[in-house]
Formats: sequence, structure tokens, C-alpha cells
Amino acid sequence: MDPNAWLAVNKKRVDNILKQFEFYRMKVVGDSEINFLEAISLFRGLSNETSRLQRDNDILKNEVEKLKLELKTLKGGK
Repeated sequence: MDPNAWLAVNKKRVDNILKQFEFYRMKVVGDSEINFLEAISLFRGLSNETSRLQRDNDILKNEVEKLKLELKTLKGGK
């Protein structure tokens, strides 16, 4: 499975939920059982952190591959 598959599939779902939260946050007057502002902030944070971690993971994978090639070269291509 492509490591970006989960992120790609769920990004639209998260964005859709955020839009729904924004809509209901503006619609609800007074107290609600759900703190929409906090939920929105949390979902945005989760989405941003997931994206950041995926980018970091991709960078680290590239670095590992470079080091493997360098090690192979140092060993004489065995």
C-alpha cells in the first residue's frame, strides 16, 4: 500500500468534516454539546501533523536509501 494512500483518501473526509463543523458552529446559538471551535482546531492540527509526519517519513526514507547506496559503494559494490 502506498504510504500516502491513507492521507490522500482521508484528506477530503477531514476537510468535509471541518466544513460541517464550521457550518454548525455558525448555526448554533449558545452552548452546544460539541465545542465546534475546539473540534475544528483539533482536526486541523491532526491533518497538518499527519502531513508533516508523512513528509518527514519520506525524507528519512530517501536518506536511508542514500546511505544504503553509500555503504554498498564503500564495501566495494558487493
